[in-house]
Amino acid sequence: MDFLIVGLGNPGVPYDNTRHNLGFMIADKLAERNAIVMRKEPSFKGVLGKGKIGGHDCLLLKPMTFMNHSGDAVVLVQRYYQVLPHNILVVSDEVALPYGKLRLSEKGSCGGHRGLESVEMRLGTQYYARLRIGVGDREEGDLADHVLGKFQGEELANLPTLIEQAAVAVEAWVAKKEQNKES
Repeated sequence: MDFLIVGLGNPGVPYDNTRHNLGFMIADKLAERNAIVMRKEPSFKGVLGKGKIGGHDCLLLKPMTFMNHSGDAVVLVQRYYQVLPHNILVVSDEVALPYGKLRLSEKGSCGGHRGLESVEMRLGTQYYARLRIGVGDREEGDLADHVLGKFQGEELANLPTLIEQAAVAVEAWVAKKEQNKES
């Protein structure tokens, strides 16, 4: 497999449609757009799909380990399929960005995001790509309540467009990485 794309989130119905599960939503959109079937894979501690994105062999992973242990599932898939860390893209929510803003980076710190921190620790490197999607900071109150809260109002109305834009950004990343390999 050429690439591993990971959508971060938390398993279970109580977490559906929460800000922290935005990575799951984008993985599902990528699966839909690219006709990739996602299946529960207990040996990989996640839901995994294999298919083509832009003609390139890709794995899509939704860790079922809860956010703070996402790296456990990522490293199992990464090692089994021998995907190089620089060919991994992790998609996550980001409170430090305004709602709807996308930030793609090829490496960097976890920035306090526990899911990214887990991936970084288990991979043993910061040299993996991440697409952070802004969910805005809380106006007041607890950060956990904000990220585990459901999208409301205008955010909810704009959510399908945001998910689509993020899926397109992931597909563009795959195309660019493949283009760079060929040059």
